[in-house]
Amino acid sequence: MFRKLLLVAFVAFVAVLQGCATAPPAEPYDPLTMAKVYDTAEGGGPGGGTFFMLAEVNGKPTAYTSWSASKRASFGQGMFMRIVDVERPVPAGKVTLKLKAMTDYAAPIQSIFARKSEPLEGAIEVELKPGSRYRVTGAMDELRNEVWLEEVQGNQLIGRKIVSAPTAAARLAATADLRYTCCNFHHDGDAWISDANWIDQPFVPAGTPLRVYEVGGDRAKAMVDGKLMWLGLDYGRKQQTMQQLIGKLTTADDPKTRFGTWPADIQAAVRAGKLVTGMTKEQATVAIGHPRTDLTSSPDLPRWRYRTQRDLEFVLVWDAEQRLVAVEAPAEVRPLVVFVP
Repeated sequence: MFRKLLLVAFVAFVAVLQGCATAPPAEPYDPLTMAKVYDTAEGGGPGGGTFFMLAEVNGKPTAYTSWSASKRASFGQGMFMRIVDVERPVPAGKVTLKLKAMTDYAAPIQSIFARKSEPLEGAIEVELKPGSRYRVTGAMDELRNEVWLEEVQGNQLIGRKIVSAPTAAARLAATADLRYTCCNFHHDGDAWISDANWIDQPFVPAGTPLRVYEVGGDRAKAMVDGKLMWLGLDYGRKQQTMQQLIGKLTTADDPKTRFGTWPADIQAAVRAGKLVTGMTKEQATVAIGHPRTDLTSSPDLPRWRYRTQRDLEFVLVWDAEQRLVAVEAPAEVRPLVVFVP
């Protein structure tokens, strides 16, 4: 009899554990009277995760968050944090929302030895539009500790940011190895910065603060203006190392102090991520980034070759004085490259 009771208790215990890993149940949603708000998270795996979430709606705690769902999904995974996204309906109109940001790990022992940012939370009063989608996002590193709400359509900030200033000691430690983007970094629209440098993708502006860490092989993590991103050596592996690529893409001095002295038309082109004839090689590089080394083996060449993500090629042509004299590009690519005041 005792063994049977133990067996029943064990089965019940396993069932509870399995239930902890299930996804949150779907809640009723009416697009005429409700909006949707979803949590975001960064990281995962043995490095833990950073969670930006909606903790309360009009004083009522939310049933599930990206943090609680990720903790459930990570149960039994050892030190591997499995990130789970959570989205829930929220009444449209004027509401009070409590936002929260925190870092955490799959195993409690990881939290003991890891350097963690202090949790941050605060309430905002906003007006949500029926049928619209919003996300809770933010930044947590040595220099920034922020969480905010933004509308998915257009990435527009809603309400105010909840901000906790880092300590003076944290700022000093962070600035010890702080660097800047040398040029406009094209990326995949999310978090991948490839040496492909596709001109038809969005970019992180030149002079953006960043810290590079966990360099390994042809990949490196980077905290870019408070956002976790990846640098990838995808095409030029035979021509350069990852450390050489990092040396090209980052600089210890903020390039904005230099291009602030350039002619007005060149400054405008750089801000747009485009080119104008008469630019120097430095100015063109700041504007659109370095060419791929597998296409252009040396910056001393009179022709620099670039490609779009659709594999359409365009060429920068330099004269003997190292000035840009022409951009050879297909008609559909020229508007992406050539600046028109």
